[in-house]
Amino acid sequence: ALINRIRALLAEFGIIIPTGRAAIHREVPLILEAVENGLPDIARAVVADCFDHLQTLNQRIADTEQCFDMVTKAS
Repeated sequence: ALINRIRALLAEFGIIIPTGRAAIHREVPLILEAVENGLPDIARAVVADCFDHLQTLNQRIADTEQCFDMVTKAS
């Protein structure tokens, strides 16, 4: 849902990102750095915040999966 929200916000400003998690992780940092793309500062800040949140969620999921793996191996 968060990935779709980021894609939709960028699409409102004419910036289209292909579907998929890999495309978001590849394209969003480039979009945030590109001053000439016409993305307003407030939208840039919101996208950056959403992207940071997405990265945090991904890390928490990876950490949780690692814990599950350790529990599985221990039993």
